[in-house]
Formats: sequence, C-alpha cells, structure tokens
Amino acid sequence: LIRMPYFEQLTPVFSSVATDLNVEKRQLYPDHWAMVFQGNLEVDQEGRYEFFLNSDDGSKLYIDDKLIIDNDGDHSLLELSGTAELTPGQHRLRIEFFEAEGEAILELDVAGPGMPRQALPMDRVGH
Repeated sequence: LIRMPYFEQLTPVFSSVATDLNVEKRQLYPDHWAMVFQGNLEVDQEGRYEFFLNSDDGSKLYIDDKLIIDNDGDHSLLELSGTAELTPGQHRLRIEFFEAEGEAILELDVAGPGMPRQALPMDRVGH
C-alpha cells in the first residue's frame, strides 16, 4: 500500500534548516503528517555510494532527482538500501518521509570510497 503524499500538491506548514534527521522533534501533530528534507550532499571521491534508509513509516531517497530507495508504505521500522555512482562535488539530496501512526523514525546512513558506513554526515550537506 503506497502512502507517500504528492508533495507537489501540498502547501508546507513550515520550513526550516535541519541540522539532523530527527523527525520526532519537528512534528507538529502526533500522527498523519509528512516532511521533506532537501539539500546538497558534497562528496570528495568518485565511485559507488551505498545508502541505507531506515524509517517508520514510509520514506524515499532521491539523489540528483533519481529515486535511489523506495521505502514507502505504512510499516514499522524497516531499512532498505540502494546505490548511486557519484562524481566529486555536490549532488541534490531529497528525502521524503511520512508518519501514519506510532513511532516516527527516519535515519540515513551512507558508505562509499574511503568512507565506512556512517550516519549521513550533516557537515557535508548544504542548502
């Protein structure tokens, strides 16, 4: 069951600059809400990067407007992974997330050339 809203048809309730992906501290309502994180991810080395998107409920990861991970659906904590070939420089990063009911969790890890798996390094993300 697909649950992600059509964000382009919605009007944002608020926008801000995020220093982490903690969705619970940003939520305005207990349940039935969604948010989008956008920015530019700076990478130093060319190569294959693996992303690990863990969420409760649904989420999607786009790099340079290409869907890398589709973790949509009304589900408990679930991690899916995907890869992208990246060149040095900035790459558009977009994470879509929605909360149905219960816990709201969103985590993104990344691994790549010379980079062991780690939480998304927010010091490498700008806007």
